[in-house]
Amino acid sequence: MRVNILRDKLDVIEASFKVLLEDNNNKASIDDIKDVLENSFDGFKFNISVVPHKSNEKTYIMSIFPEESTMDKIIVSILDEKDSKDVVKDLWSKNKNWYIEIDSSALDGSFTNKELAAILLHEIGHITISNSIPNRISTILQYNVMSTNSKNKLMLRDKVFRSILKLPILEMCIKGNSKSNIKEEIKADGFAKKLGYGSDLESALNKIMDGYKSSKSLDDKIFDTAKFSLQNLEDFRKRKHNLAKKSLFTLKEAVESPYIENIISEYISNLYEDVDSGSFAGEGKNLELMESRADYLTSPEYIAEFVIFKHKLNRLEPSDIDYIDVKTNNITSDTDKMMLLNYLHSKLDTCEYYISLLENPKTSKKYDIPNGLNELYSIRSRLFKLKDRIIRYQYPEKSNGMYIQFGQSLYV
Repeated sequence: MRVNILRDKLDVIEASFKVLLEDNNNKASIDDIKDVLENSFDGFKFNISVVPHKSNEKTYIMSIFPEESTMDKIIVSILDEKDSKDVVKDLWSKNKNWYIEIDSSALDGSFTNKELAAILLHEIGHITISNSIPNRISTILQYNVMSTNSKNKLMLRDKVFRSILKLPILEMCIKGNSKSNIKEEIKADGFAKKLGYGSDLESALNKIMDGYKSSKSLDDKIFDTAKFSLQNLEDFRKRKHNLAKKSLFTLKEAVESPYIENIISEYISNLYEDVDSGSFAGEGKNLELMESRADYLTSPEYIAEFVIFKHKLNRLEPSDIDYIDVKTNNITSDTDKMMLLNYLHSKLDTCEYYISLLENPKTSKKYDIPNGLNELYSIRSRLFKLKDRIIRYQYPEKSNGMYIQFGQSLYV
């Protein structure tokens, strides 16, 4: 990507922030920053807004988000169960419309105009020279998706249902509120430093670090949001609508970002339509339609269509399970663990599909399943035991790279 940002343009950004420190919603200054960025970053469009501060902590200063269509493409690539890391990076780099939110607390005088310019350039660095966000997306989201049950995976094939996974992606765009994360940001950032804002960036991030009180790392928060999203999907499928809606409304009230809040509202509307915030009395017509859609996506008929007509029916061989068993003893890195879990879940999904078909009186007679039902029960039980063994498997932590404690947190 061609970047052409000159000193006089940086002066415009600094001058604009100086005005915003006096008048937080000065539209002309916001437009000046937008023009500088769009003229400096070829082909990119920026929507910049100052948003009201909600919490008592400065945990949300400034963040940049991709457009929704890009997030949907990223989710689809992860659902395809292929090595998504390069695909996610490519989709991230090709996103053209970016949304920048500046929390009004950042303009209360705690930061200088040069520090604010440094933070902005730091955020821009996440879409120009840093792969930290797409790397997190492909690692954490892929793990959570392939770990969820087969019915959730089938529901995620629907565009409305899978939009719940935009939430962990958006969480990745917000900086973590632990000292270790902030220090990593200082260490990893290069874009702002190249433009002469290294000391201003470090000064700003140190101020942010002093204001953080939560001990949760960014990766803990992303992991929690991914699990929340998949659990909410599960609750909908099981008709636990009051629980699902209440958790969504609670999250909507808690989020600092209006962009994320709007996406949550859109998801609620798509499922429940005319339910007003705080009131669960009325159910929109979409609820019945989406319940029917969820039932169809997880029905033996759809499973038969999805598995039999789109995939060749292969027999699940005991040797396939033996292979997983042997490989479990040879895990030496998180990459090994991820690949083995991915392979295991592909077998587990097939096993679940076959069981669903054989347990249904209609499909059991219509389709020739290459394994017997009792054999499949045995295979499923063994796969679950192997899955638990892989997740719990401990190997020596490396001095560099990534170490993943599955089921707990992900540390970079």
